[in-house]
Order: sequence, then C-alpha cells, then structure tokens
Amino acid sequence: SPSLGFCRVLTGEYAKFVTRMIDLDPRDDRAQAALMAELLAEDDEDEVAWRAGARHVRRFVPVSDEPPTVGGSDDRPAYRLTMNRPGTLDGLALSTVRRRTPERGDVEIEVRAAGLNFSDVMKVLGLYPGLPDGPVSLGAECAGRVVRVGAGVTRFAVGDEVLAVAPCSFGSHVVAREWLVARKPASLTFEEAASIPIAFLTAAYGLDYLARLAPDERVLIHSATGGVGLAAIQLARRAGAEIHATAGTAEKRAFLAEQGIPHVMDSRSLAFADEVLQRTGGRGVDVILNSLAGEAIPRGLDTLAEGGRFLEIGKRDIHDNSQLGLYPFRNNLSFHAIDLDQLIQVHPERIGRLLQELVAEFADGHLAPPPLRVFGIDEITDAIRLMQQGRHVGKIVVATDRRPTRVLWRDCEPIAFRPDATYLITGGLGGFGLSLAQWMADRGARHLALLGRRGVHSPRAERVIDELRSSGVQVAVTPADVSKEDELAAAIREMERALPPLRGVFHAAMILDDGLLLNLDRDWMWRVMAPKVAGAWALHRQTSRHALDYFVLFSSLSSVFGHAGQGNYAAANAFLDSLAHYRRAVGLPCL
Repeated sequence: SPSLGFCRVLTGEYAKFVTRMIDLDPRDDRAQAALMAELLAEDDEDEVAWRAGARHVRRFVPVSDEPPTVGGSDDRPAYRLTMNRPGTLDGLALSTVRRRTPERGDVEIEVRAAGLNFSDVMKVLGLYPGLPDGPVSLGAECAGRVVRVGAGVTRFAVGDEVLAVAPCSFGSHVVAREWLVARKPASLTFEEAASIPIAFLTAAYGLDYLARLAPDERVLIHSATGGVGLAAIQLARRAGAEIHATAGTAEKRAFLAEQGIPHVMDSRSLAFADEVLQRTGGRGVDVILNSLAGEAIPRGLDTLAEGGRFLEIGKRDIHDNSQLGLYPFRNNLSFHAIDLDQLIQVHPERIGRLLQELVAEFADGHLAPPPLRVFGIDEITDAIRLMQQGRHVGKIVVATDRRPTRVLWRDCEPIAFRPDATYLITGGLGGFGLSLAQWMADRGARHLALLGRRGVHSPRAERVIDELRSSGVQVAVTPADVSKEDELAAAIREMERALPPLRGVFHAAMILDDGLLLNLDRDWMWRVMAPKVAGAWALHRQTSRHALDYFVLFSSLSSVFGHAGQGNYAAANAFLDSLAHYRRAVGLPCL
C-alpha cells in the first residue's frame, strides 16, 4: 500500500516516464495473463487492478449534493433535527442518522408527530440551564407506529399506534423505553396524541402526585394558556377545585374567561398576589402551579393558605440558586421543585404508570387534548419562533409526514463523545493534536490522553492543557514514541490504570520532511513513515482487545494526488488509507 502513494509521486516528478501500477489478484490463475495484457495495453491508465477476471481502473467521481426528500415515503433515510450552534435558529438542521437497534425493553417508533415544548426553545436559544457541551437533544414526546421491539417487550407489537416520552423526537424514528410508551386512543389523531405526554405528566405529577389537590381547594395556575396550564385546568376541574389563573395578554385572559375560569389575572404583573388575596377574602390558595421567575415566587408564597403547596416547574431560579426567605413556611407550607426530565431518567416506572393512567382517561373521554397549532417538519423554525414570542394558546406540534420538502441536510450524525470514556490522541501535544483535543472537549469528551515524543514542550501546549483542565477535562500527558510498540503498550497500561475505559484512538502523529525522490534514502524515508506506519500498526495491535467507538487515522491528499517532493509522506499516508480499508473489512471501526 505505501507503494501506491510513492508511485503517484513518481508519476508526478518524472512525467516523461510512462508509469503504470498494476494490482493483481494472487488467488487468480489468470494473473499472469492479466499482467501481460497490461504491459501491452496502449491506453493511458496509470492504475489498474484485476479481481476475479475483471479489470478496474481508478476514477474520481463527483458526489451529488442534491438533498434527499423528507416526508411521505417509507424508504426515506432516517433523520433527526439537530442543533449545532445554540443561540440561533440557523444552527438547526435535519441530519441523517443510523437507526438505533432496540435493546431489551425498548420500542422503536416511526414518528408521525412530535410535541414542541418551551424547554426545546430554551435549548435552541442557548438559555436552557445546564445545557451540555456538544449536540443537544431536541424533542421529548411523540406519537407514531411501532416498527421494532426489543427482547422482553410484551405490551407492544409492530404496527401498534402509540404515544411516547422519548428523547430526540423531532425525527423519523425514536427508541423509547417500554415503560414510557402507551397505546394511542383510537379517538385521537397522531398530532393530538403527541401533545399529551409532557404537559399532562407535568401537571398530573404536580397536582395529583405531590399536591394531592382535593375538592373545594383553591389552585392558582400561572401561564394557564400554555400546554401545562391547560392540562392543569382539566385536572383541577376533575378534582373539583376552585381555579384561579394568570395569562400574559388580554387575548389570552379572554380565552380563559371563555373557558369558564372566573378568576383570571395578569401573569406579567406582581399585582396577581393582591388580587388572589382579595378574591379569596384574605385566605389565599391551597396550591400554586408556578412557572414565573424572580420576585413572583416569594409573592406567590405570600398567597398560600395554611398547609399550602407550591409547585415550581420553572428552572431559572433553581439553577441560579436564588434565595428564598423561610418566614412564609411557618404556616406549614411545602415547596416542590419538579424536573420532569430528571424524573423520567431516575423513575421511569413511576412516570410510566402515571402516563398509562392519563391515557386511559383520554380513551374514556374524561380528558381532552389542548388546542393545537400544527407545523410541518420544514416549518420547525416558524414553530419555535411562535413559541418564543408567546403568541400561541395550547400546544405546538410538528408533523413529520405532513408533506415532502427539501431541507438543509447533513450527511452524518453530529459528533458527541462519551463523558465516561477515555480518548487517546497521538501527536496530541503538537498544534493539530491540541486543536483536536479542544474540539473533542467542546463535544463532550472529559478524559483525554495526549501522547507525544517530547512531552509538553511549548507554551501553547501548557496553555491549552491548563484551559482543558480548568473546564473539567481530565488530561493525561504521556511522553512516548507511538512508533515504538513497547512504549505505546506501557502508555496504554498506564491509561487503563488511571483513566476510564479507552473508547477512541485518534492517530495524529506525524513528521513532515519533504525531499525529491532522487535525494531520498532509507533513513530519510523511514523518519517520515515511522510515526504514521509503525505507529498506526502498533495502535491497531495494542487496542485490539478494547471496545472502541472510534479509530481515526489522519491521512493526507498527498496519498491520493502524489504531490511532488512528498514521496515519503505520500507513502506513509497511503498505508493509513489501506489500514482503514482493512479494519473496516474485518468489522473494526476506522475512519
């Protein structure tokens, strides 16, 4: 394989010579005849391969940049809405993804509709508290049809129409835990079903599970025209409670009045607290479902009756560690912070049972979906903008099969590295390796092993390593020559002792020392080839027992085009190209 890269340089440096590279199949008895045919051929092909009696020549073929059509086709590629740059709608794109095989207890769903929540808007705008580095999951609820089930799944079969709580729901397919999937009532459309899970689970967990809202109790529901608010109104009516509600505009307050809510106030004014006390004769309310921030929280506590329950579903004040005076709690008050995302992760069975109970009430007609505004998947930015402006009533739903459309399309999943894994970068203390380390840390890597012959040898290396460590990344620096397998083996043993499991190798070690072929000797050739060739082969051997997600070899266009003066470098990179083909052929990861 290095000879291919070398000969491509030879062809360029000695253009007056006729050079032809012939690759014969050693298992084919016709190889000698094929060689003779090539020697006598009068065409201008300079690279030929014979396999199973067929002649193959090298060609560069342009790749079409025509985007695929999304929607309305069973054989469409799997895709997902991704966000690469929080803070702007321009960072949204539909990305092709590999469908994940359902594991034990999993259900794969072909999504027909997905609900949009304010948490999605906050993530897109970069305002969501605790937003992780790297790609961000968008969408948490959906409805669709079951297309695959994992081992042990007994409640669902392929073809069932369902609704579910599932991450990354803005896409063609999702995988959800069986606990968090429920059969779609036949009376509901997919769009209506997709509007149910998050809003009603949030409201029910607060009012039913935590507050135990009872008949004749008074409840104050803030921002009551949103999905959670309207769900809470239905649950409060079911409980026989007296409802007080707030909304941010005159139109929304008029809507609540039309729904028969007698006590409606302005959510954008702290005067709601005085109005509540006035309307209740100074007694206050028994339960508050709060999504307002800042001073509205202590003002709300002032309106709670003895034994009152304050249900906080907002995140801003929690993550800002806002201070709250304890004096109001002398009246046996309780404060409950509700993080549904965390509950889904930690207590999926509990949330799953609550979901089943709620869906049964929809099937019986005791509960109804909220008002909907439906957008196509191509209109997702319009949907987010509408929710951001706060002009909608009820739920916003995105239909993934509404009509075919052309969208900005990416060819691969956004990279996200595991925070519980170690990634090895050879040449990690050079300029390219350090930039790679920063790029990986920005995408979730939290344990990096940087390998270099000379250790930390530059001010930039010191600065980058300090920055990585100060941002919470564990950086291990190992002086070792990757081309010497014994040194590499020792470095890997040290990593295994001190760091989480090795999940990725990034081979960026290199030496660039150009020279015309006429001047190259064996030592000059090997000086450039050793880190790439011997280093890559040593990495291949020494990581064979590790379950790697990534094995990345950094090659160069010099191996393809044969740049003059780079015979040694082109040969080294051609070896990397061939090693990548070999690893992929035997089922090992490589890029």
